[in-house]
Amino acid sequence: MSVMYMLCVFQLCALALLAVGIWIMVDPKAQNIVNVAVDSSDSDSELLKIAAILLIVVAALLLIISLIGIIGAAFEYKVLLGIVRIYWRLARTTDFTLHLCGTF
Repeated sequence: MSVMYMLCVFQLCALALLAVGIWIMVDPKAQNIVNVAVDSSDSDSELLKIAAILLIVVAALLLIISLIGIIGAAFEYKVLLGIVRIYWRLARTTDFTLHLCGTF
């Protein structure tokens, strides 16, 4: 049961990320807010759009994976839980590899 609650927290975080990404894409004043916060020029608007798209994609992926995990935990489907386990292992391996390469 605790896995299901943890995945519900991931769902809420993914929804928040999705909302922020959509807000940046839709609201023309978001560029001004980011410029004030970062103290940058107007040339970063394309970079901001790319960051918003990346936020939306990551949030959608997190929503899908956590939904698969919730369904797998609720109905005890080992296949769905295996998919979630493989995803998290890939994410951890990728993160570890990027840290070793000095990317982050």
